[in-house]
Amino acid sequence: MIFRAGRVWLPTILAVVISAQSVVAETHDTPSEGISPAETAIADMLITLADLELRLTRAGLIDALPAPPAGGDLLNRVAERLALLQDIEAKAPPPPPAAPEPAPVVVAEGDIAPDGPDETLDLTAAVEPVEVVIPPVAPPAPVLPDADSRDDFIAVSLDGSSLHSLTLDSLSPDETATLPDSTTCEDLGDWFQTLSLRKEFNKVFVIEGDYVRICRQLGADWRIKRATNRDRAHLVQVAR
Repeated sequence: MIFRAGRVWLPTILAVVISAQSVVAETHDTPSEGISPAETAIADMLITLADLELRLTRAGLIDALPAPPAGGDLLNRVAERLALLQDIEAKAPPPPPAAPEPAPVVVAEGDIAPDGPDETLDLTAAVEPVEVVIPPVAPPAPVLPDADSRDDFIAVSLDGSSLHSLTLDSLSPDETATLPDSTTCEDLGDWFQTLSLRKEFNKVFVIEGDYVRICRQLGADWRIKRATNRDRAHLVQVAR
């Protein structure tokens, strides 16, 4: 039930009280069967009163309201209490409007929801592989210092400061084909001693027919000796 101001409901409540009192007076000496109209009226008023008090208490409108007085007629006390609460409810300010619910966020496919994780950058997809081509390394060209070469002999140096040396079994066919002839051993030795390039020993590879020999210094002379695979000597080429 919805109640308006107390001044609207008060005549109705008083009428119910008078009616209930008359019924009680008429039936006071007669045993009643079931619930009497007066009892029904009091029960309805008490239910209405309890519901109204609960509603006003939740709204914080009757925190300081004094308790109803004790004694007196029950119907009168209930009617007065109900009229008081209805008047308080009628004078109360309207409740504030409810705050609108936030609209749901619709995330389209492929988008990122608010406050969601950032999209992870895929570096493998952003960088294309680059093919690195390493050109073949050409063999080092002989270094030919002006002071260490002449028309018929060329001193081979890989770093420009020292003569190149190697073992017999590491000689390539091209290097073998450019070796000085063994008959030039003495002339080769004299020229070899004047070289400014750093030397490990006084030995040079030469060719004798189909065989590689070693031209080496023995005292003041230069002589030919057989070479084994592990013999090491310097490399000198014949200028062509």
